[in-house]
Amino acid sequence: MSYPITVSFIPNLPQEPYENGVGKYEGVVAHSTATPNATASAERNYETTHFNDAFVHYFVDWTSIVNTANVDYLSWHGGHTANQRYVGVELCETADANLFKQSYDRYTWLLAKILLDKGLPMVHMKTFFTHDDTSKLFHETTHSDPVGYLQSHGISINQLVSDVTAQYNAMKGSAHPMLQMGSTGISVSELQNTLNSKGYNLVVDGSFGNSTLSAVKDFQSKNGLTADGVVGDNTWAKLTAPVPKPVAPAPSNMYRVRIAWEDASSQIGAFTILDSAKTLADQHKDHKVFDESGKVVYDPNPPVPQPATTQIYRVRKDWADSKSQLGAFSNLESAKTIADQNAGYKVFDSTGKQIHPVVVEQPVPTQPTPQAKPEELNGDLPSGAVGECVIKVKDLDIYNSYDANSQKIGVIVEGQKFPVYKVVNDFYLISNGMWISNVS
Repeated sequence: MSYPITVSFIPNLPQEPYENGVGKYEGVVAHSTATPNATASAERNYETTHFNDAFVHYFVDWTSIVNTANVDYLSWHGGHTANQRYVGVELCETADANLFKQSYDRYTWLLAKILLDKGLPMVHMKTFFTHDDTSKLFHETTHSDPVGYLQSHGISINQLVSDVTAQYNAMKGSAHPMLQMGSTGISVSELQNTLNSKGYNLVVDGSFGNSTLSAVKDFQSKNGLTADGVVGDNTWAKLTAPVPKPVAPAPSNMYRVRIAWEDASSQIGAFTILDSAKTLADQHKDHKVFDESGKVVYDPNPPVPQPATTQIYRVRKDWADSKSQLGAFSNLESAKTIADQNAGYKVFDSTGKQIHPVVVEQPVPTQPTPQAKPEELNGDLPSGAVGECVIKVKDLDIYNSYDANSQKIGVIVEGQKFPVYKVVNDFYLISNGMWISNVS
């Protein structure tokens, strides 16, 4: 049994050789993603913008194997020592038993294939490791995957080692034979057909002659292999490697469950379905759901809005005289009514500003008017004025008329000086519609 591999390298990855050189890895490390239900292609697309944190060579899910980084160069998956020596493979996680079985079969097959491709033996803790193994061996990370995830599906690490070993042995037994000049048979015909699929034009006769030799050497040279004309495991691997296929674009948005967007280590899941992300956030205190831009799209514990401050209007004689207060109202008209019914009372807002009656202040002139009696200023009075008055009563009332039906419309503060335009029944007209009394 074999599985197709989709080659979709992440752009702009660093290309650093292994400790022993380009292409010379010494084994493989098995991981799991810790992002439930995220597919291999979704994980690949996420790493295109986050590979500076970490990246691996392969992701495996229940429908596909995606090769995201060239195995000839190291990836950042298991701490400095593991990165320098081993290929990294991530198993996508799911709670579904059937999907797990499909992904697990691909996973064990791929782990065995990676070892066979370099002619490495399958030896636990020598060429084959879990991330938990390398954490304990090198003390450079604290990760323990894929132990917990596999155990959730009833698979122990001993069982994983056994299953990878079984895949390894099965694949090794059916490996292509080594072919060279003079070989004959069905395997040579398979070689010639494979070369023809790569653009060569050989007669498929099952005989490894000069034409086949030339085609093999040309293929090896173009694919970074030693051009010796011998078809061994490495040449077969290049010949049978799948043609890279475009990876279907991941959903336009992944919903990530974290405590804070900038705290990637707190992530406990990534989903294409918002409701699934919401369900997980509801189960974990302090976690929220973020979209790809980092915006919070769901918070199970949103801050409680503070009630708006209500303006209170107080009825007093003076703001400083709190004992004279007759009432406090949220409705201004109610406060005005109480003040009007009680002589000498006013309405103040919460800052102590007098709201009712309205205080009218005369603008202060640039050149102060000399303190003099009205009859001494007749020559300087405004047009139409018959005299002048000075307010000597604190907060003098202003009325809209001089008759018995007049209504108070405001007050004037003590010390103000006004021209007088008309005098009727001891009322003085100081402006249009503004009458005062009790002045001197």
